[in-house]
Amino acid sequence: MYLYQAQKRKNQGWRYLLVVLNILIFLYLVNSYTLGRLFVPDAWKFNQNVRLALQLIPSALAFFVLLFSIQYLHTQDPGAVFSAAGRIRWRRFFHGAMLWLCFLLLADLLFAWLDPGNYSFHFIPRQFFPLLLIALLLIPFQAGFEELLFRAYFYTGLGILFRSRIIALVLTAAGFGALHLSNPEVSRYGLWETLPYYAGFGLFAGLLVILDDGLELVWGVHAVNNIYSAVLMNYDASVMKTASLWTLREAKPLNMMLAFFAMAILFIFIMAKIYGWKDWKRMFRRLPVRQKIREEI
Repeated sequence: MYLYQAQKRKNQGWRYLLVVLNILIFLYLVNSYTLGRLFVPDAWKFNQNVRLALQLIPSALAFFVLLFSIQYLHTQDPGAVFSAAGRIRWRRFFHGAMLWLCFLLLADLLFAWLDPGNYSFHFIPRQFFPLLLIALLLIPFQAGFEELLFRAYFYTGLGILFRSRIIALVLTAAGFGALHLSNPEVSRYGLWETLPYYAGFGLFAGLLVILDDGLELVWGVHAVNNIYSAVLMNYDASVMKTASLWTLREAKPLNMMLAFFAMAILFIFIMAKIYGWKDWKRMFRRLPVRQKIREEI
């Protein structure tokens, strides 16, 4: 069990405070030399790819800082951070990424059929290929950092604190939604049109972690979702503004939200069939105290 692995690490409160402090200091220092440059008057001389790279670098590097901090401050093996199996199950990562990519393509094909005038295509090789390289190199670690922070760290920490998966799931989903409130989509389309998507993704991600006992599926989903948005399908208010192959003339938050929830339900159903998820009640089962873990296993 994923949470049982986390219970075996050192979980004193000061360790969590120190890890969070490490991440905040690191992000502040790195942002001072990367993102901070975007807000000086001559920053706009940089092209979109440079801005995207500067935007992604802090979180991509923070992935390794967080993993290192958990390993040495909590004395948890890096493999156990990713799954109950004690290793990264790469097949699950790619299964999740490929299935979610198929869903994204099918959803946009449907929307393009319903409203073809809302999509514009533009391929500029000197912009696209550097964009593709930046996205493939940095976005998996940027998405991985968010998953490590919310699902591998906050979820397990809160689960141990409250001895409840469902409480940890709801709290981390709310935190994940709150993290994205500063995104330009929120100011453009409104809080109630965008928050359900962010919080919904947090719930979806947490459910995958509970059911699959690891991060790999949701890490793959999150990574390919962001790569798709940056490389293939972008829109004006996107937090990652890029020279993607297609651009939406007008994003429609309600359509995007409905598509997401339909995709999430279908994704869980398919993965349950593939990986034989049967213990659906585990999310409501109270976590045993540490000394009883071995007996329950």
